Amino acid sequence: MSDKLKELIDKKIIIFDGAIGTEIYNKHFFVNTSFEGLNLTSPDVIKEIHSSYFNAGADILTTNTYAANRNKLTRYGFNDKVVEINIAGVELARECAGDDTLIAGSVGPIGDIPFGSGVDKAKIDEMLCEQIEALKNAGVDFILFETIPTEEDVVNALNAISKFPELPYMISLSVDRNCETTGKGEPIQNVLRHIKDCENKPTALGLNCGNGPEAMLAALEKFMPQVNYPVIVQPNAGVPKSVEGRMIYMTDPEYFTTYSVRFANLGGVIGVGGCCGTGPDHIRDVARSVSPLSISKELKEFTISDVEIELKEAVPTVEKSKLGAKIARGEWVTSVEIVPPRGVDLTATIEKARACKEAGIDAINIPDGPRASSRISPIVTSMKIQDEAGIEAVLHVCCRDKNLISMQADMLGCSAAGVHNMLFVTGDPPKLGDYPFASAVFDVDSIGVVKIQNMLNHG
Repeated sequence: MSDKLKELIDKKIIIFDGAIGTEIYNKHFFVNTSFEGLNLTSPDVIKEIHSSYFNAGADILTTNTYAANRNKLTRYGFNDKVVEINIAGVELARECAGDDTLIAGSVGPIGDIPFGSGVDKAKIDEMLCEQIEALKNAGVDFILFETIPTEEDVVNALNAISKFPELPYMISLSVDRNCETTGKGEPIQNVLRHIKDCENKPTALGLNCGNGPEAMLAALEKFMPQVNYPVIVQPNAGVPKSVEGRMIYMTDPEYFTTYSVRFANLGGVIGVGGCCGTGPDHIRDVARSVSPLSISKELKEFTISDVEIELKEAVPTVEKSKLGAKIARGEWVTSVEIVPPRGVDLTATIEKARACKEAGIDAINIPDGPRASSRISPIVTSMKIQDEAGIEAVLHVCCRDKNLISMQADMLGCSAAGVHNMLFVTGDPPKLGDYPFASAVFDVDSIGVVKIQNMLNHG
């Protein structure tokens, strides 16, 4: 059996789908329902979810089989439907997929074993193998052991998959921000040693679930130095918060995507997606922003050059501009913000700037795409104000819309044009503005641009 997951990893950054359980719940199926049983009883609902992720741009669809093992299905009276439910799960996902879409067979942990049930290690292995075999026979492209919360569950997964040496698989762990297992707080090293020692190696490793994108990034920074596998990241949509009695996920698609780009820019991360609380809107935003990124499997820390460079002395602030001189002397300064117009006529803008100069204002602040709206170039506006109104401009430089190369080019151009005052801002997400389908760049935040500018000032 060919390893289609590895083939896809070698081509591009992979977009996984988002949560299935959350989407099922949103369709008014409550938690006393076997969500996996819906593969048989409400197949159209499951297909609708898969289709929404495919249309959002997912490269991989995950089967609705996370809890489809005999132990968990017994609670709902489906213990005799294990094979049927898993086969249906694969078929439903396949029906919604494209020719190049991969199907991941979801296998979760075995779950709590009732006391006195007589279920031992051999029985656990048998139940997991039953599910894996059903998924394999139904034609999955690989097995995804997901939300694996303990070292014991990793061992169970490795023991089971060892019976299927020809079947590609990956293990996705559930860890906290300290990169310890969520089930028992075990160090990640304890888990990884079992994977290192196993004979049948996974194609990739992953982190999923957890406490949201920010905590996932903290865990990922501890996880990456310890693994030499491709890594796939699928965080929750944050931790739900109680708002007037309602539990609400506060992570909107734009915030989620910002972190997904950061994941993808880490060396070794070759796939991103979502877990609990995420939906098609999150994946659509992620696909739009992450898919164009180049693969960076071994991205090293950024360095300017291996050759030693003699830095120049930066021009003192007092010599950079009139505004800079007043600030350097500790004098009181005043500025007025004038937003660039939506059209192409700058006459009124320049007249306002002249009035400010006559009133003794030191500088005019020129926002860059305020509230994610499209207006005349703030650089052109700044140049026109300085040339025609005779008052200095403070150009806002927004990190949202341009990559590093473009921002450096703008800063060099401003220096040549005599625009010497800049205010760096990270920027509002496009979702807040007039163009909700525009994608953000966010190569760096405002602090990162200050560091770039500082290097430019030193030659």
